[in-house]
Amino acid sequence: MSRYINLLGGLWVAWGLFQAMISVLIFGLFGSMGSLLAFLGLADGDGELVMAGGFYACCGTSVAVFSVVMWIPCLIVAMGIFRRSSWAPIAAIILGALSLSSQPFGLFVGIFTLVVMLDSSVRAEFAGTGTM
Repeated sequence: MSRYINLLGGLWVAWGLFQAMISVLIFGLFGSMGSLLAFLGLADGDGELVMAGGFYACCGTSVAVFSVVMWIPCLIVAMGIFRRSSWAPIAAIILGALSLSSQPFGLFVGIFTLVVMLDSSVRAEFAGTGTM
């Protein structure tokens, strides 16, 4: 079961880095679109276009911040899994349950996390290690 635990840690690293990449892409796309709309609105003297550009930029920033809030715990859980920390199974189960709503990759990572972490031999492997 040890290889599945290591695979799970690798999946959490990959899922966290994928979310980081998506958050940078969304921030860049919405920020560029918002800046373009704002500049076009300033050039034409259209205040509504400037407001729409600001709205796009704010939406992109808030989605990117939400993604950052989601991928940092992925990397922390992966670190705990690789170190076999005692808190890692509980954190992985919680994060796995939360990732079930992210289709399709989050669903796979979430189901695999629940299957691996709810196994009794895995719990025994993480028991007794209080490292952080």
